[in-house]
Amino acid sequence: MKILIFLFLFFFNFSFSQTTLECYTNNDEKILQKYLPNYLNIKSNKKIIDISIDEGKIVKTEKEGLYIVTTGEKNHSTIIVKFKGENKEILFRNKELPLADLSFSGEFINDGDSISSTVFKRPLLQIRPFIFTNSVCNDWNIKIESITIIRIDKYKILSLETINETIKSKLIPLAENGDTYIFTNVKVKLTDVILPGKTILINVIE
Repeated sequence: MKILIFLFLFFFNFSFSQTTLECYTNNDEKILQKYLPNYLNIKSNKKIIDISIDEGKIVKTEKEGLYIVTTGEKNHSTIIVKFKGENKEILFRNKELPLADLSFSGEFINDGDSISSTVFKRPLLQIRPFIFTNSVCNDWNIKIESITIIRIDKYKILSLETINETIKSKLIPLAENGDTYIFTNVKVKLTDVILPGKTILINVIE
């Protein structure tokens, strides 16, 4: 009987002293999106003294156990959780971002789509980059670094220009029915990182 009690107490104390750690993103996977802020939930049965990342940045939010992690260029990141007398490490895979798309005054345009000349060349047309992803926060700031615009008019005459956030297009206001516009060499800026975008061909109609 004494042996059974001893074994019970031994295993109870052993299991109680073990450090349990939960560390996961919103999609419950060990995957972080490169360059963008990722939500990360970190919980333990013991007091956490410090949390760090081997490359990138990790910031605690106001919500208990919720952190925002931004990775670097590596394909993997290690989250280091420090307890009294021990550290635990959790390995995450860093996923490449998809190529940036473009929107035109809030309208998402796919490669090969058609757009009316009236809508396309309206004076307040805004070209904005965006990235489709579901595993990150929505509080990043993405801007156009540069875009090469190629206009092929109905007479097959080719014109070319490069625009950015401050240099506006001179070719778009010339759009007419039958023109083709190609947006290529798309580069977008996300904080301090320059990322590529998709090449998009647009057919202009009446």
